[in-house]
Amino acid sequence: MIQIKEPFCYFTHLPGKESVIPLSKAVAKVYPCKIVVKDGSALVAIDIETKGEVKGFTHLLNIEKGRLEIFGQREEGYFHLFLEAFEGEIFLKLSRGKTLSLKMEGIDFLLEKGKSLSILKTLTIPMPKDVEKISFGSFKKPLLEKGGCIQTKLYYLAQLIPKAPLISIDAIEPFFLDLCSPQGEDLLYRGIKEIKNPFDPFSLFSTFFDRLRRQMIIENGEDLLFLKGKVPHAGKVTGLSCEGCTIDFLWRKGKVMKMVINPTKEVKRKLVFSQDITSYRIKHHPKEKGKIVLVNDYLMLEKGKSLFIDRIYR
Repeated sequence: MIQIKEPFCYFTHLPGKESVIPLSKAVAKVYPCKIVVKDGSALVAIDIETKGEVKGFTHLLNIEKGRLEIFGQREEGYFHLFLEAFEGEIFLKLSRGKTLSLKMEGIDFLLEKGKSLSILKTLTIPMPKDVEKISFGSFKKPLLEKGGCIQTKLYYLAQLIPKAPLISIDAIEPFFLDLCSPQGEDLLYRGIKEIKNPFDPFSLFSTFFDRLRRQMIIENGEDLLFLKGKVPHAGKVTGLSCEGCTIDFLWRKGKVMKMVINPTKEVKRKLVFSQDITSYRIKHHPKEKGKIVLVNDYLMLEKGKSLFIDRIYR
């Protein structure tokens, strides 16, 4: 079986960093004692009352759980907040801590443990049942201050964002600020060539996902084409959703090494690898001997019967 154990989250201890709120088109700028949530021109600021400095501050984009999390230790006690999006609204929830005194739009609120406060109305989507995951083998601590590649996080996160039209843009990742907050311009003034016409910043998610996915797999009728784009030296992907099946596979040096196909209905498919691949082995169980199949042969997939593929020969 092919599994991905990479943690799909991103966090920082720095105040004033901005993050997209999963399952919505809203973003939040987070400080130890203040949270600013906005969607376009709509903006709401929430102040957290405290007697002194907040220590141990952490701002976490928990992609797998589909929420933002905020941690801190006040003189009054520890608090752990969730910023969640569902049913067309953004909610602030006190997950841990007894109570938290807040001020929003000039009104005082006392948030109790387990209770939620509606912050802002916005476009939301439900948490998807199935998500495609990709890993390039990096298990570096996902801390903003440490830098590093965020491609695998963005690929997962893009599936938790309302879809927007694809855009034509050369560089995508530089337009994500802090914890994957999409921007319509180069706010850090790095001299990046920008699109002349204004665009929906959330189109960056859909465009990024589409480009990276097409580097891994392209569906062309009954043919499935693998690794036709420029991909990292090694990696693995799970849950690739195709017509009639889902696919997991791993690659090394630009070559598919192993694959698992999970049919969701009866379909016929041909696997297309690099030009010098001549055959591969298929098995219906990981421990059976299996048989060799030529690359030009079509596979008859049956619903519920997984197919294990290896020994992909040159």
